[in-house]
Amino acid sequence: MKYILTISGLVFLLAAISALSPAAAQIEESDLNFFNPYGSFRAHMAFSSRSAVIENNNSRLGLMMVSDTRRGWSLLARGEWGINLVKNETAFTFDDYDDTGWSTLKEGDPDQTIWTRLGYLGVKNESAGELSIGKRWSVYSEVAGWTDMFDVPSGWASGQYPGGTDGGYTGTGRAEKVLMYRHDIRGVFIGAQMQMRGTGKRVVDSYGIASHVSVTEGLSIGAAWNDAWVDDSVRVNIPGALDHARALVTGVKYEKDSFYIAGIYTWQDGNEAAHNEEHTVIYSCHGYERFVQDYGTESLQLHGGFNLRVTRDPHPTLPEEFGLRHYIVGAAWYIRPTTYIYSEFLLDDGIYASGHGRDNVLTLGIWMDFASPRRKH
Repeated sequence: MKYILTISGLVFLLAAISALSPAAAQIEESDLNFFNPYGSFRAHMAFSSRSAVIENNNSRLGLMMVSDTRRGWSLLARGEWGINLVKNETAFTFDDYDDTGWSTLKEGDPDQTIWTRLGYLGVKNESAGELSIGKRWSVYSEVAGWTDMFDVPSGWASGQYPGGTDGGYTGTGRAEKVLMYRHDIRGVFIGAQMQMRGTGKRVVDSYGIASHVSVTEGLSIGAAWNDAWVDDSVRVNIPGALDHARALVTGVKYEKDSFYIAGIYTWQDGNEAAHNEEHTVIYSCHGYERFVQDYGTESLQLHGGFNLRVTRDPHPTLPEEFGLRHYIVGAAWYIRPTTYIYSEFLLDDGIYASGHGRDNVLTLGIWMDFASPRRKH
């Protein structure tokens, strides 16, 4: 019940603010020039040869605000919260038998139902660029995200999400506690960032730079670099950890009308992690991703691609054939421009840290946006 009230309360708050925002803007037009509550609700059924499960698919609610000043500068603010649509806030598990001989139900660890995905404040000028602080998509993801376009979470070979995280710690994904500069100049994007997590003696915990260029109409090339210092506690406790976690990504994309194709290559040094039941291991690797999509009809989109990750100098505890090999095909039927039914098939040919593979997976789900772009970023 608490889970339902929490979610419904957040939805109600965003709806109420949205309804009141025109009236608020009339009080002082220069006070708030742009106000946009947005959200995306996504869930699917996932089928494998041994199981079927209903899963949340990165659902979120957010707010974007812009306030212009009289000198050509704009103040920016954004908050975005992930929400879990399909699981309770608490779970109950069978505990050991007590002194009476009866098994007892015991409240387990709660699953997060609402968490921060993005949150930042900034200033922007058309000539000077944009400067912000907070938690936001990294400059590294400006290139790495070109192939992170599947309906079910992808991007696992790009270095954005090391060890299954959101890349907040290393600064490659949704970087946390980051100072970021971004600017677009006549088809050229440049970006730079540094993290200040305040966890050690360093002032700067990571830095990143990125650029991509529009070569001709529809064709872009780009590259990005990220270097994160690794905390002493991580180096001491996790096998394979290095002083730095580094990642380089290069990419190319082409889009024309409904057709889109992109490919990236990543070189990662101490930036990835593998987990099994006993421990976590950090390792270095090469990564390759491809994504292509087109429309079969006006409302039917077809897409496919792969995520491949190959280790360099693997840790001795990792299996000999260890590596990520995902091949994905999918389709989406658009009911409206922001609402569609999707299905994807994942052929999983990888070997994981446990030494075993995983089942292939078929998903079937619904994606509904309001006041937000079609794609997930």
